Amino acid sequence: MLTVHVLYNTQITGRAPRITDRTPDTPDSYSTLSGESVMLACTANGDPDPHITWTKEGGALADNMKPFNSGKNLLLVDVGGSDSGNYTCTASNSEGSDSATFTVSVLRKSNDRSYSAIISELFSCSSSSEAFKLSQAAQYNQNTYAHEYVRR
Repeated sequence: MLTVHVLYNTQITGRAPRITDRTPDTPDSYSTLSGESVMLACTANGDPDPHITWTKEGGALADNMKPFNSGKNLLLVDVGGSDSGNYTCTASNSEGSDSATFTVSVLRKSNDRSYSAIISELFSCSSSSEAFKLSQAAQYNQNTYAHEYVRR
């Protein structure tokens, strides 16, 4: 008599998604001027490959907000004050989900000469803390921010 033992592995090899582009150098807060564009990025891995979606706190994405690159990027075009807020990318698959939130601040433009001087100084900053101080000065002066994003 011959006895046969069948061994099999029922373990599922999937992995829940994980947002992979979050590093200390990745800003999670962006400031820009009205009329400009902002691009947010969200990269994730998992098994099966995660599906990435974007949401805006307090409402749906507006017509000027376009996800592209399989959802890995969100482009906000010709932004206005109503586009300020928190944007969340969510990566999900059958094993779970992960998310990351970005804050976008849209501020009005100013024709003030001293604001232009602050912008020039901001582009020559050697550190993020120095840039943050200058952005605060820009905010105080005519309630405006610098065009480039400033890590908070």
